[in-house]
Amino acid sequence: MLDCGSANTVPEDSVLFGGSEILVEELITLKHLNVLSVTLRSFYALRRLLSRQQYKSCKYALELRRCEDSRSWNILSIADLKYLDKLDFV
Repeated sequence: MLDCGSANTVPEDSVLFGGSEILVEELITLKHLNVLSVTLRSFYALRRLLSRQQYKSCKYALELRRCEDSRSWNILSIADLKYLDKLDFV
């Protein structure tokens, strides 16, 4: 799902668009998640995803694209991710 939701036209009810909050709410309902490659457009969505303890050992490839709420994010929040393979800021 890397680079999903990056189109210029945004359907309002799609989990792949917007700030990714709806997508993250769907992801955190999963009981088992081993690998996640995802593009997020909100640091709130990233914080929400990383708040789930069961995802601390998940293998991640993250792309943060045009996050407008960057002032509210602390980079140390990703420090305890064991398997962060890729982190891109676009």
